[in-house]
Amino acid sequence: MYLLFAFTLFLSASLLFVVQPMFGKMVLPTFGGSSAVWVTALAFFQLMLLAGYVYIHFTTTFLEFKKQVLLHLAVLISAIWLLPIEVSSGWMAAAPERPLASVTITLFSSIGLPFFALSASAPLLQRWFARSGHPDAGDPYFLYAASNFGSLGGLLAYPVLIEPVLRLKTQSYLWSIGYSALILLAGVCALRVWRGAGNTVVTEARGMHISVSDREKPGWLLRLRWLGLAAIPSSLLVSVTAYVTTDFAVPLFWVTPLAIYLSTFILVFSQRRIVPHKLMRSSLPFAVAIPLALVSGHAQLSLELIIFPLLALFIVSMVCHGELAASRPEVRYLTEFYLWLSLGGAVGGLFNIIVAPLIFASAVEYHLGLVLACLAAAAGARESKPSTGNRKAKAATDDSTESRVSSFAMSAAYALILGISVMLLQIASARLQFAIGSMRFVLFVFGAPLVIALLYRRNHVFLAMSLAAMALAAHYNPEWNRSVVTAERSFFGAYRVADSGDVRALVHGNTNHGVQSLLPRKKCDPLGYYFPTGPFGHLFSSFRGTQSKTNIGIVGLGAGATASYAKPGQEWTFYEIDPLIEQIAKNPKYFTFLSECAPQARVILGDARISIAAQPDGIHDVIVLDAFNSDSVPVHLLTREALELYLRKLSPNGVVVYHISNRHLDLRSVLARLARDARLYAFISSGTGITALEQRAGKVPSLWVVMVRKPEDLGTLTRDQQWAPLSPDVAGAAWSDDFSYVLGAIRLMR
Repeated sequence: MYLLFAFTLFLSASLLFVVQPMFGKMVLPTFGGSSAVWVTALAFFQLMLLAGYVYIHFTTTFLEFKKQVLLHLAVLISAIWLLPIEVSSGWMAAAPERPLASVTITLFSSIGLPFFALSASAPLLQRWFARSGHPDAGDPYFLYAASNFGSLGGLLAYPVLIEPVLRLKTQSYLWSIGYSALILLAGVCALRVWRGAGNTVVTEARGMHISVSDREKPGWLLRLRWLGLAAIPSSLLVSVTAYVTTDFAVPLFWVTPLAIYLSTFILVFSQRRIVPHKLMRSSLPFAVAIPLALVSGHAQLSLELIIFPLLALFIVSMVCHGELAASRPEVRYLTEFYLWLSLGGAVGGLFNIIVAPLIFASAVEYHLGLVLACLAAAAGARESKPSTGNRKAKAATDDSTESRVSSFAMSAAYALILGISVMLLQIASARLQFAIGSMRFVLFVFGAPLVIALLYRRNHVFLAMSLAAMALAAHYNPEWNRSVVTAERSFFGAYRVADSGDVRALVHGNTNHGVQSLLPRKKCDPLGYYFPTGPFGHLFSSFRGTQSKTNIGIVGLGAGATASYAKPGQEWTFYEIDPLIEQIAKNPKYFTFLSECAPQARVILGDARISIAAQPDGIHDVIVLDAFNSDSVPVHLLTREALELYLRKLSPNGVVVYHISNRHLDLRSVLARLARDARLYAFISSGTGITALEQRAGKVPSLWVVMVRKPEDLGTLTRDQQWAPLSPDVAGAAWSDDFSYVLGAIRLMR
């Protein structure tokens, strides 16, 4: 019986967490490929888990066992009509100005019912097992570890085993078969209990310590503690996922934070404690301090630095989930316990998705989660202190208020000093000409204050206050704030407009999305990736004479910098998914490319593929794919179906241009396979080095690929030394909407 329940839970959890990256990949093309889509999906999954746990709590409370079985099997079977899984289309096209609602509705209408049914299976099967009469029925929490092991296995299998081999349609059909098998297994589990001890509930735990006694009902303070301990790692999960996937639009990086989060449940709820809780508590100060310094110092995220936010997520989750495991109640309150855990997870996720963007202009919730983790550790330390005798306890009570006030005042004073130190070091770093975001800047500004704070790491309240003070000081960096013109946030990301010398840039994450000179006479001079002596400048200079182009389509508006190449008589159309970007680009207080360089240009909001598909065939002479989510190129713009769409909308002599500058992905082979598949001629810019003086003037090196039906369509560009034919001798198939393997394009060595 144990193996039957364990395998059923394993299969249920595997299906639950395979469908998350699978459907995330399905839905990304409809919503622009933004990391916010995956983060929103995470919050949706947490809400559905909460709904499933509410359903199970009330059904097991108010329905007898046999009615529970019949109802749940009916729920499982009713979800079959939505299989095989596919995206319910039309929501983004109908409401591009409300992407959060559109994503949520699409998720709910496409996988809401199957996901709900699966999410309810884990607590219900544990509850059924508690009625089975098995020797371990009194403490079925170890099955929670088995469930999370299945979740972890499903998540890790997707980017490593499933995505590289199977197309999305095949994945969906195989998932449907697995779901059907789950229904049969759940029925067998119910039948075994039905025939056995189905009408008795074992309430005595065997072999494991339960910290809440059999006779003690959880009070509201304990319930709120469960909620808080569940909310903190959930919020941090969403923050770390958004932080990592802003620059890495790869399924591996979608699932890695979630896999780490789930692994902590496996470790803390297993029958044998594998990782000592004390070790995790003692490691937490270091795990929290380093990523907070990196994000506060605006350090550029790299593959090497990803380890720090991921390690912080693991240790914080181990500490919080370890405290939850230690305070779990006996079996009669099992479903209530899971209900509060899921409620805390939903609260943490929804805070990041809904509340934080409304009250913070930048991703402050990441800092907040790290600081709150220290306070959670402090609360756990107080709970774990052994009780003393009555006389000693009374003396301690008499002194407790005074000592806590004194300790809090001292901690606040020292934290204030450390915060002021960070601010002074930032001013000094400007004198030393340390670039904000460089590792020299981070080490110089945060090194000594962090060492001092960590010397007193046993005082978690002091550490939390110190980290908060340092983060606030970094946020109000006088040099940083002097350069930042505005900082705004939307569903698709947090942006800032910042000045550096005589130029102004639009920045998302750590990536520049357009640069303009602040000198009036140079307002329409192309800078950034588009400077005249670079690849893009040479490309547009070749469009003259018989190869002149009159209708230009640009996917990705940014600051509107490409409009500096607009000429009288041309028609320019920008396709932009984020309404906030349009507001920034059209505001003359920030940028004047659109108002002064291309006043005739129009901006069409919505996902580029949906918007371009609505245009007449043959309308554009040039289509430029210049869309980025920070440093990530949306994958759905690089597929066979996308290129077929571009070719339909191009004139007979039209040109497709791809901007593939990227710190982390090498997309040359991807485009080589794409061009070969479409039988197009492709040329790649050989790259141009720029001097330090040119870089200070706003020029940025870039990499571009152009595709044409015949070489003559490029005019003089085929003889340009900056451009060379892109070799088609690349193994593998072209990416399609049904198959793409981004992990294979990661640039491991730079």
